[in-house]
Amino acid sequence: GLQKSVTQKGGVLTVWRPDATAINVLAIDSDKLLTKMTLVDKKGLFHAKWPKQSVSFHYRLEVCYAIESITIVDPYQ
Repeated sequence: GLQKSVTQKGGVLTVWRPDATAINVLAIDSDKLLTKMTLVDKKGLFHAKWPKQSVSFHYRLEVCYAIESITIVDPYQ
């Protein structure tokens, strides 16, 4: 989920989705792409930074797998 960064200004989003090939962060109320997450561990750990975002916000995750994509609301926001 989206958390305040303890090492720098802004927020960080960490998502663990085994077998995902990519994760896009979308606005909660539209298909606007907010950012693409970076795969930091091949076991399915993704990370994104929001250096200027000081408050939490609602978002959706487009989780991409080899044969399909699903869009979910992150339950940890």
